[in-house]
Amino acid sequence: MVTLSTKEERLLEGVDQAFSTTYKDEDSGENGVALLGHKDGAWHILDEKGETIITLEQTDISPESKMIIKNNTVSFQ
Repeated sequence: MVTLSTKEERLLEGVDQAFSTTYKDEDSGENGVALLGHKDGAWHILDEKGETIITLEQTDISPESKMIIKNNTVSFQ
C-alpha cells in the first residue's frame, strides 16, 4: 500500500499515534506494509503523503496487529 523511504520525513498533522504494520491481501497474494494513523478519534490507512486512504471501523489496533485484506474488506488479527 505504501512505500516509504527511510530518508523521508512526513508531518502527520492531527495524528496522535502512527505506525506501520504488515498486511496480506488474500485475494491477490500480495504482502506489504501499510501506514496507520489515529486522528479524529478513528484509525486511518494513510498514503505516503499522510493523507487518508481508508477510515477504519476497528478501534483496537496496535503495532503488533496484522492486517488482512479479503474480498475488499480490511480486518486485523
